[in-house]
Amino acid sequence: MTLNSYAEVSHRTDCIEHWIHSFKKTMKIKDDAGGIHLAVVDDDPGFLLLFRRTANSQGILVDTFNTPSHFLKCYSSSLYDAAVIDYNLQHSVNGLEFANCLYTLPVVLISDCSSAAKIMDVEAYWPATIRSFVSKQKGVQKILNETKKAVRDF
Repeated sequence: MTLNSYAEVSHRTDCIEHWIHSFKKTMKIKDDAGGIHLAVVDDDPGFLLLFRRTANSQGILVDTFNTPSHFLKCYSSSLYDAAVIDYNLQHSVNGLEFANCLYTLPVVLISDCSSAAKIMDVEAYWPATIRSFVSKQKGVQKILNETKKAVRDF
């Protein structure tokens, strides 16, 4: 199987899983994740893996996407409870611009330490969906805690 074939099969599998979860949520079928379903958009595969493992160990269902366009291909407003978006998305819009497109989801913006000051300087201009900013250096658990709070308060 070529790399392109693998990517296409992986994308189709992701979309099928999203559709199944959306159907369960629409039909109010409780799943193993206790109802919390997060989308994480980040171009760092190591961070995505760590986030998914940590969240899954706490019963939180997580779908990961390495680009905003990958996320939008499977996006459904009824599917996710919140989105965690990296500010520094390479080859794409930044996290603030992308969060501005998500009207129905609370967003937790994340980034490495180097862009934290820049992000906080423009806090007054954040889209209404952004509930908080967390530096990745504070750890996945802190990001998860802020995300749970955003889901609860949205």
